[in-house]
Formats: sequence, C-alpha cells, structure tokens
Amino acid sequence: MAVNIGKEFFSGDVADVLRNFVDEMSIRTQHGTSAIANAATSKAVTFPAAMPDASYVVMMQITNAVTNTPGDIWVSNKTTTGFTANVNTDPGASGLSFAWLARHNTRLNTKG
Repeated sequence: MAVNIGKEFFSGDVADVLRNFVDEMSIRTQHGTSAIANAATSKAVTFPAAMPDASYVVMMQITNAVTNTPGDIWVSNKTTTGFTANVNTDPGASGLSFAWLARHNTRLNTKG
C-alpha cells in the first residue's frame, strides 16, 4: 500500500515506517467557544465530534472582562461527547466567555 504525504508517494518499507509513525503520533484536537451565564457556575460543552474516550486534556482561556471574580476554573464530567466547565462564583452580569481546546492522543489504525 502506498502512502501519500503532500506531493510525495511512498511504498514498501518507507510506507510501513510512515504508517507506524502516524499510528504512534496522531493527535485529535477540537476547539470552540462557550460561556457561563450570569447567575450560573457551570456550562456543559459538547464537542463537534466525539472523542475516542475521555482521556483528553482541556485548556480554557477567559475571553471577556467579568463583572465578578469567578474564582477557580476547572473541568468536570468529561465524556466522549464533551465536558463541563465550572467556576466557584457567579461571574455576574457579564457572564464568563471562554475559548477551549481539547487534545487527545489517539492511536490510529492506518495499517491494511
């Protein structure tokens, strides 16, 4: 089986090496934006596509000036379809807007 990487085609032993590299190093990443509303302390986030399992890492960045200091920010309830973003205190009238990135190291089966 030949492997196409850009304009280059590889076959034989080189193709096997490249397939194995892809198998070991593939990373699935999803991202988006969401917000925790005024008077709330959490927001369920749904992924555009399901992750293989819940062993992914989520990074979040606040993207607005909040009325009230939200305290700690953390992730809970990780599933293949999403997670819950939490804060200690109600962010106030402004709500709390955030960008998120979920990264999962995934082993792909490209053999055969």
